Amino acid sequence: MKKSLILLLVTALILSMLAGCSGSTETAEESPQQANEASQPVEPPVNSETPAVSDQPAAGDEILPEETTETLSYSIEYPIETDVTLTCWMPFKAPHESIGEYNDFPLLGDYAEITGVAVDFKSVSQMAATEQFNLMVASGEYSDMTSAAVSTYTGTFEAAIEDGLCIELGPYLEQYMPDYYAMLNSDETALKTSMDDSGRIVAVYTLKDCYWPVMSQLCIRQDWLDDLGMEVPQTIEEAESFLLAVKAAYDPYNCFEITSSNYIGAFTEGMGIGAFTEGAGIGNGIYQVDGEIRYTAVQPEYKEYIETMARWYENGLFTQDFLSLGTTGNPGELAAYIYTDDVAIFSTTASEFENHKANAQNPNFEVEGIGPITKTAGETTHFTDISSIKTTENISISENCKNVELACMWLNFWFTDYGSDLANYGIEGMTFDYDNDGTPYFTEFVTNNDLDIATNRFSAIYSLYAKGVPIATQEKRLQQTFTDKMSRAYEVWTARVDGEYLLPAITLSAVESESTSSFLTDIETLIEENVAKFIIGEKDMAEWDNFISEVYAMRLDDILAVYQAALDRYNLRGA
Repeated sequence: MKKSLILLLVTALILSMLAGCSGSTETAEESPQQANEASQPVEPPVNSETPAVSDQPAAGDEILPEETTETLSYSIEYPIETDVTLTCWMPFKAPHESIGEYNDFPLLGDYAEITGVAVDFKSVSQMAATEQFNLMVASGEYSDMTSAAVSTYTGTFEAAIEDGLCIELGPYLEQYMPDYYAMLNSDETALKTSMDDSGRIVAVYTLKDCYWPVMSQLCIRQDWLDDLGMEVPQTIEEAESFLLAVKAAYDPYNCFEITSSNYIGAFTEGMGIGAFTEGAGIGNGIYQVDGEIRYTAVQPEYKEYIETMARWYENGLFTQDFLSLGTTGNPGELAAYIYTDDVAIFSTTASEFENHKANAQNPNFEVEGIGPITKTAGETTHFTDISSIKTTENISISENCKNVELACMWLNFWFTDYGSDLANYGIEGMTFDYDNDGTPYFTEFVTNNDLDIATNRFSAIYSLYAKGVPIATQEKRLQQTFTDKMSRAYEVWTARVDGEYLLPAITLSAVESESTSSFLTDIETLIEENVAKFIIGEKDMAEWDNFISEVYAMRLDDILAVYQAALDRYNLRGA
C-alpha cells in the first residue's frame, strides 16, 4: 500500500515530542465513529494508542499551491468500525452490458471493506433521472445521500435545505471531511463554486488534479495537410485557406464540421467572445471580462463571425444541410463523414484516433489534434473551464440521514491519497500496482482485459472515475496507454487555453430567475432563427444592426444587470 514516508516520519517526530505532555481526546457527539484528532498548534491532544493520520491527496501536488498547503487539524482512520449501511440515490448509465445496475460494479465490496462503510446504491436510469428526481423531491422520501442533487435541483441551496434534500455541510467539513476540506480551501475558484452567496455548502464535489480534456476537441486531416504542402492552421484566415484548398482538391461534403448544434458559435471563442451552442439553455452566450458581464450576440466580433460563416457557406466550406446535420440521434452519424473523406476539420477524442483510422476508406487517412483557431497566431482563448471543481459530479446528504458524520467520513476517503488511487485505478494488486516511484499504473488485467475492450472502457467498470461519486481525480491516469499521436494531441489541446472570461457559478435568486429566464429563452430563439438566415443569405448583413436592436428590445440590458449583480455577489463569496 502506498504511504507517504515523509508524513510518517514527521508524525513519529511529533508523537515523540508530545509523549510527556498531557492532553485530551475529543469525541464528536452522536458520532457513529470516533474521529481521532491529530496534533494542533496550541493544545495538542495525544492519542495513547494509534494516531490516525490521513495522507494528503495524490493530486495535491498539482492542485494545491505550495503556499496554501497546511497540516490537517483533524484526520480519520480507515477502515471505520461500523455496521451501518448507507444509502445513495444514483443516476446510472452502464459502461458495459455486464453492469445492470450501480450495485453490480465489481469493486464496491472491496471499497466497503477498505473504508469500513457499505453503501447501497439506488440506481436510476440517466434517461429518467430528472423525472424520478422530481418525484423524489415531491415525496420527501430521500436516501441518506443523493448524487447530482445540486446539479438537478432547479431551486436555490436554501430551498434545497428547506425541502430536506440537502443539509448544510459547513459544520462537518473540517472534522469529518478534513482531506476534502483542505483540497477545497486550496483553490479559491473551487471554494467559491461550492457555496452560494450566503456561504452555504450543501454538496461534496469531484476535484480534479489538472485540466485534461475528456470531451471532443479540434482535429485535422494531417494527410491532406501534407499532400497540400500546408502548415497546421493557427488562425481563422489560415483555416479558411486550408479549407479552400481541400475543397478544390477533394471536394468533401462538410469541409469544416458545422452542424445544427454548433453553427451559431463554432469558433467564437477564437474571436475573443463567449461560446454559443444551440439549445444550451439559460445563460447561453453570457460571459464576463474583468468582472463585467457581456453578451456574445451583441459584440462586434459576433457580426464578424457571422460574416465569416456566410462566406464559408457561399464557398461550400461546410454543407448546405448543416441545419439538419446531427439531428438523427445516431451517435455514428458524424463519424461516418470522417470515414468517407467528407470532413477536413472536425471534433473527436484522442481515444477514437485509431478507430477512425481503422474505419476510414482512405488507406492514407491520418488525423492530428490541433489547437484553437484564433484571429491572430498564438492567441490564448479564455473560455475553457480549467478549474479543479467538476460541478456535475456531486453528492449531498439529506435530512433523512441518521449517520451524517459517517456519510461525511465515507465521502472524505476518496480525497485521501490512497482513496484517490483506488477511486481512479481500482484495487491494488488487481487492476493497478505502483512503480518504483510510487506512481500507480494499470496492470494487464485492465490493459489486456478478458472483455477485449479499450483500457478506458474497462477501467470504467473497475473504478469510481466519472461514476457519480465525488473523488479527487488523477486525470492523466490513462496516459500510460497513449500513442505518440494521442500525446501530441493532448499537448496542443491543453496549451493556449484558460477560463478567464467564463461566467463562474453565480446564483440567481428565485425572483431574479423568474424575471430573466423567459426573456433569455425568447432572445435565444430569436438569435437561432435569424443567425441561420444571415449565414445562408436569406437576410442581408445590412439588416444586422436592426436585428441587434431587436435583441436589445427584449430587455437585454435588464437581464445583464441581473447577471452583473449576481457576479458581484459571487466575487464576494468567502470574503
